[in-house]
Parts: sequence; structure tokens; C-alpha cells
Amino acid sequence: MQLTGLWLHSEFRKLWGGQASSLFATQFLYLALPLTAVSVLDATPLEMGIVTAMAGLPAVFGLPMGSWIDRRKRLPVIVAADIGRALLLAVIPVAHLLDVLTIELVYVVAFGIGTMSILFQIAYRSLLPSIVGKDQLVEANSKLEFATSGADSVGPAVVGFLAQALTAPFALFFGSGLYGLSGVLFRRIKAKEEIAQANDEDGSSGGIREGWRFFRQQRVLLGIGSGQAMAVLFSSAFEAVNILYMVRVLGLSEGTIGLIFAIGSIGLFIGTGISSRYSSRIGIGRITTIGIAIIGIGDLALPLAEGTTIVIAITVIAGGLLTEAGFVMYNIGSVSIKQAITPDALQGRVTSILVVSSRAAVPIGALVGGAMGELIGLRETLFITAFGMIASVLWMLYFRVWSVRSLDEAAA
Repeated sequence: MQLTGLWLHSEFRKLWGGQASSLFATQFLYLALPLTAVSVLDATPLEMGIVTAMAGLPAVFGLPMGSWIDRRKRLPVIVAADIGRALLLAVIPVAHLLDVLTIELVYVVAFGIGTMSILFQIAYRSLLPSIVGKDQLVEANSKLEFATSGADSVGPAVVGFLAQALTAPFALFFGSGLYGLSGVLFRRIKAKEEIAQANDEDGSSGGIREGWRFFRQQRVLLGIGSGQAMAVLFSSAFEAVNILYMVRVLGLSEGTIGLIFAIGSIGLFIGTGISSRYSSRIGIGRITTIGIAIIGIGDLALPLAEGTTIVIAITVIAGGLLTEAGFVMYNIGSVSIKQAITPDALQGRVTSILVVSSRAAVPIGALVGGAMGELIGLRETLFITAFGMIASVLWMLYFRVWSVRSLDEAAA
């Protein structure tokens, strides 16, 4: 098969490889870490909520991080974040091996990895426009979502198998190695990065104000930020108890959960195909808005699942297909619009605003989800949070994200 488009771009291929490795590593973080808390430490719903909350709590540092990243090269930040995540993730299996693993240590590791992940996300999203042209952003983000699709389709099954064969804590060794590989691949990228120049009122607070002034003038960015924050709030509450519900209510094993996630993630390929093929026909704004609604609709499958193990698995897989397709549709659309609208010198700060607006909702949603799980029940919590996800589409309609037809229109 002959390579075409950005596959011929050597620096983009390195970025794609680094991101793919990072995404595979994150599968271990998302699945093996909560499984460790549930199966090894016998965590309660509230403790599961705290684990998720600790991963999102570093969002409070997001705004100064964006200003700080805009004033230096992004690649060293990305590499350092990957190495940091590799070391932190390795702490869990080492502690388990030494018989000193506690839920409090899991909180600390989740917080540390959350900090490194925010640095990585802001720097990585800000780097892409320095490697490809703005007319290639949809193609680039679509190809990067294929990396997400691959990681999400293969990763959960691998993680589930390793967690069942080796126990969840020891499976995290593989995730640590993949974060290290990601750092090596990003280290090899050569890019001409535009670094923002300092001015008289610069520094952390001045840089943040400059980014915020630009952000609040862009109605579409306000819509994306508001919708994303609400969606993440309810999604975090959902994710705080979904693994617990699968294990303790539905009675699914680690391997079965991993297989369900893996098959359901085929929806990522569907969403990527829809976004790349139809965004120019029906509009990038409509793809983004429809995507965020589909995520919540897919989440409803989990609390609706009942019957035999096979029927439960089929129901949850169908929901996973919808959720993953919606996620990738929303992600490609929202990220491409943000990158097209924002000048290169402000990419870090605008990205940090969107990261903070969403990740700051993680600890709140996770704690609320964990508390709701204990007070009103796991199934009821899943229903409420899924409907909350669907309602987040109202922000996209109010700020007219829906009406954006193309990236050129968004930039204008």
C-alpha cells in the first residue's frame, strides 16, 4: 500500500508514533489502576471517586501551565511529562511487590500522573500546528484519532488479559514502559516552534489575561468550552463508578471487561471515518455537536444492561460503539476548530483554558459520582450522569457551534 498525505511527512509520523505509544500506556492507567483499587484494595464507591478526582485535580494549575508552555519549546515538556508518567506508574507495582500498597498511595500517584498528563496535553495540542499547516489540521487530527482508535480497540483487551494473568498492579509495568517509549519517539521530532515573546505585563498573570481576552471574544470557543466542561463533569461521575458496577453488580471479570472495552472501541474507527468523510458535507460544527450528544446516549447502555453475561456484554458493547464514535467525532471537530481559530503564539494558553474548563470538572464530578453511588445506588448514578452528558449539547446549540460549516469560516 502506497503512503499518501501526511503519512509522507516524517515529523508527523514521529508525532503519530509517540502519541500512539502514549495512548496505549493510558489504557493501562484507565483500566488497570481502577482495577487495582477495586480488586486489590477493595475500594468503596467514594474511594473510587477520590481516585478519579485526584487525577483531575491538577487542572487548577492549567492556566499558568499554558502561559508557561507558550514561552518555551513544547517538545522538551512533552518528553519530560512522558518520563514522569512512566516513573509514577511504576510505583504501584513496586509498592504491591513490597506489600506497602495503600489507597492513599494510589491517590498520590493519580495526582502526579494527572499533573504530567495536563502538561503533556497542553504542549502536545499546541505543538501540532508547528508541524503541519492549518489546511492539514483535520487530516492530522483524523489520523491521530486513528491512533486513539487502535489503542482503544487493542489496549483494553491486552490490559484485561494482563490484569487477569499477572494481577492488575503488575500489568501497570507495561504501561510504564509504553510511556517511556512515547518520550523517546517525541525526543526525535524536529519542529520549528513559535515561542510567544514576553511583554511588559507578561509573566504568568499577564500571559493568562492575554489568552483569556482572546478566548472570550470567540463565541464558538466559549460554546466548546462550556459544553465540554458539562460533559466532563457528568462523564467523570459516570466513570467514578462504572468499573465498580461492572465488577460488583454485573459480576464481570477483568478479562471480560477488557474485551468489552476493546470491541466497543471499534466505534472510534466509525467516528473517525464519519468525521473525515462528512465534516465538509454537513459541517464541522454539526459533527462536533452530534458527537457530544452520542457519547451520553451510548453511556445509557451500561445501566440498562441485564440478563445473561452474553446479553449484558452485547448491550454494553453496543453502548461502547456509540460512546467511542461520539467521542472521536467531538474530539476531531472541537480540536480542529480550536487550532484553526487560535494564533500559534496563543495555542498553549487557549488550549490550557479548554483543558482547565474540562479537567477542573473531573474532581467535582468524580467525588459527586462516588458519593451518589453510596447514597442512591450505582445504577441510579449511571442513569443520571448519562442524561447529564446528553444535556451538555445545549451549550453547543446556544453558542452556535452547530452552525460552523468549515474551519475557514471558524477562523474568519
